[in-house]
Amino acid sequence: MVPALPLIALGTCFHIGTLSYELDFYVLPLLAAQAAAFLVFVLYQVLSAHPIVDTLRDALLIELYFHIGLWTSTLLHRLLFHRLNSFPGPWQAKITRLYVMWTSSRKLQQHLETSFLHSKHGDFVRTGPRELSIRSASAIPALYGHQTQCSKGLWYSAAATSTNDPSMSSLNGLRDKAEHKRRRRAWDRALSLSALQTYEHRIVEKTTTLVNQLKSRCTSGALDMTDWCSFFVFDVMGDVGLGKDFGALANGVRHPAMKGIRDVASTVGIAAKVPWLLRILQALPGAAPGYMNFFAHCEKQVIEKKKVTQRGSQPEDILSWLITAEWNGDKSAPSAAALPEDARLLILAGSDTTGTVLTNSLYYLVRNPSYMRKLVASIDALFPNGDSDWAPDQLKLIPMLDDVMYETLRLAPSVPDGLTRLTPPEGLTIDNVYIPGDVIVSVPPWSIQRDSRYWEDAHEFKPERWSEGGLNPETCPAYIPFTRGAHACPGKHLAKLEFRMALSRLLLNFTFSFADEENAANFEEGQMDTFTLTIPPLLMDVRPR
Repeated sequence: MVPALPLIALGTCFHIGTLSYELDFYVLPLLAAQAAAFLVFVLYQVLSAHPIVDTLRDALLIELYFHIGLWTSTLLHRLLFHRLNSFPGPWQAKITRLYVMWTSSRKLQQHLETSFLHSKHGDFVRTGPRELSIRSASAIPALYGHQTQCSKGLWYSAAATSTNDPSMSSLNGLRDKAEHKRRRRAWDRALSLSALQTYEHRIVEKTTTLVNQLKSRCTSGALDMTDWCSFFVFDVMGDVGLGKDFGALANGVRHPAMKGIRDVASTVGIAAKVPWLLRILQALPGAAPGYMNFFAHCEKQVIEKKKVTQRGSQPEDILSWLITAEWNGDKSAPSAAALPEDARLLILAGSDTTGTVLTNSLYYLVRNPSYMRKLVASIDALFPNGDSDWAPDQLKLIPMLDDVMYETLRLAPSVPDGLTRLTPPEGLTIDNVYIPGDVIVSVPPWSIQRDSRYWEDAHEFKPERWSEGGLNPETCPAYIPFTRGAHACPGKHLAKLEFRMALSRLLLNFTFSFADEENAANFEEGQMDTFTLTIPPLLMDVRPR
């Protein structure tokens, strides 16, 4: 007879004994250990002349009783005794993160699900066994500011690499503050204002290619501006980021790596809700082919770049800055193992998000023609002779360009459902609400940036609220598109440069209107939360001015 109570007690003790550990990193070793124990037991019993049927029955009963204890203890703890039990939220989310993964997978619009939960339950919502979503401006500096005591959440390690080794992580995947600060210095050099000046003429060339391509195609029917904005930023990322011409603009078709970006986004958008599941997908051959193929593509880019980069030469793109730092023995340099991860970060962050902002800006301007006319008039006034007058160093004289960008990012933030942080052991207090330690917290940008307590006409596109209304995007209480503090986006100045150049030249050369009202009507509704915002096609009639 297999003793039930001792095995149930063993499962209970295992749960209690591992409560303080992040077991997401050890799911595969634990599963392997369990399978090995099962096989050893069966083998031992068979070699001891026990009947095979009885042996298999006993082995399965051992597993069953152990898991009864483990999962009964887990359910009781999460439903009745957990430190977050005072916070409201769906009861299913209190049990498992699989619930959030399920709600996300239905339409890939978890940002809307989160917004609904806040409208139902208030500013503090329990979205997982130890996860809280906080819709409060007070939470932004507490979670993301320079003085925060919080650290990055488990998601970063799970999404960044298949190991928990910081020497193999991208900059974004680093959870240790000192390590992140050290590695950030190499990126800051590559994205400094002086470095941006050396990239500027190459971005100008890409805007010229974009304008010429649209001129050659605009008379043949509607154009998908989602594609063309993506082609532009992808080629800029290739040139400025990797020193390569991917030719998306010249060919007018999606580069294979762009499909890789979408595959990564789809996988991360669903599986990263449950970090241990993402670990499994990374480890199992063929489980997520598009995801892993993109990893291989990034590694290939690093290998090729190292072959053509000369030691001692002045870096000409972001990746060569990182490679040069490694060769020079700079303490801020990524390791050889981390370089492909940084290349992946560069490709994803440098192309996907900026293209989305540019496309959404065109959408909001066409949807709100008075603002379109005002911005076009400002551009025409600065460049009265059209494109022949255009000069990138003059664009800062058009504050409305930045206003449109900031307002677009308010209504359609690049990371709509928020970045996770881990509360310190002593916990923290926000709006007189105590949040215990070791809790994964986040502020959902899509929800808080449309909250009428902080924004007048919160759902309306009103660019004038920025420069005319005196709002500063760096200090605005309920605005967090680039995050804040030490982990703020290192490439935001490059993104602003690309945006100003592209939008100004597009409006200087063309008029835009919706080609299909049904397509336009469904454009906002069709946007998806795949960690970053993924947008559907936007069909437009583009006409030369």
